[in-house]
Amino acid sequence: NDANSIEKTSKVITMLNKLGCEEELQKVRHSRKMRAGKGKMRNRRWTQHCGLMIIFKEKDGLPPPLRKACRNIPGVTAMDVTRLNLKMVAPGGNIGRFIIWTEDAFKHLKEMYEGDKVGKTGYNLRHDILSNADVQAIINSDAVQEAVRPKIEKRNHSGTKANPLSNKRYMTFLDPSHRSKELRAWRRSLKSSEPKKKVKTDFFKSIEETHGLFKKLVAHPNKEDKVAEEDDE
Repeated sequence: NDANSIEKTSKVITMLNKLGCEEELQKVRHSRKMRAGKGKMRNRRWTQHCGLMIIFKEKDGLPPPLRKACRNIPGVTAMDVTRLNLKMVAPGGNIGRFIIWTEDAFKHLKEMYEGDKVGKTGYNLRHDILSNADVQAIINSDAVQEAVRPKIEKRNHSGTKANPLSNKRYMTFLDPSHRSKELRAWRRSLKSSEPKKKVKTDFFKSIEETHGLFKKLVAHPNKEDKVAEEDDE
């Protein structure tokens, strides 16, 4: 909690070196490189790794002086415990960021996530549904096996049902007289040996007459013109 009252950046660096964070600070400082591509022209000229994170607890809604003192240290982030999110705790999806907690911030976690009245709004604490997570042992236990029906060793599968209208063999099985000689002879007697006469309607007759006239005109295109010239002479 004494770290919350630090106002100078140099004192914060001294405190971090005493805690054994000197190697982490140097690694972040040496990781500063120029970005490749057009991002250099879009106010994203430099890239840098994320360093350690200091989490504090605000008092009366005001951040402590420690937050302002950490602003000029490369890679170091200072954040209130009530504003934590996954992007800050695990940047880039990499779990395992170096985090330093103050005493008040660590105690406030119990108020946020433990007990019936959770201090964090919009958060429901997950509870275990199973006291024993070994599902295989539960299934093979005597209590479960006694209540379960015995295993069916062999199943009798019915064959596929055939369509008698398209399957002649199945139709013969259902109706033995389907392919008998008497039935075939009776079917033949129903069919008339005389060919059917085509009845032409007046509509089709007019089409044929027009088509015949067209054929004559195509065969002798200038015949009527010659007859007309002879009459004129």
